[in-house]
Amino acid sequence: MTCSSSEVDGKYIGKEVEFIRTDNELKKEYSIKGKLLATGWQPQPGYNPYGGGTPYYSTGQMIAEINGKIEIGPSGRLFYQVCRKD
Repeated sequence: MTCSSSEVDGKYIGKEVEFIRTDNELKKEYSIKGKLLATGWQPQPGYNPYGGGTPYYSTGQMIAEINGKIEIGPSGRLFYQVCRKD
């Protein structure tokens, strides 16, 4: 299942997510869990789906709480188990 930006913005903020990171010395990927605090994307006011472009615009970097610390622009890829329906 593919998640749209609107599902990510609305349903994963404040929820636990997983980041896939790479250990450069070992050349291995590992996962770390954290809480997504902000995605760095905001709905575009007055977006016209027929006019092209994107319904979201960048407001900065993603923010997450990982291991009790706030990270701005956390390293790694954000991984979603499934799209939340709650």
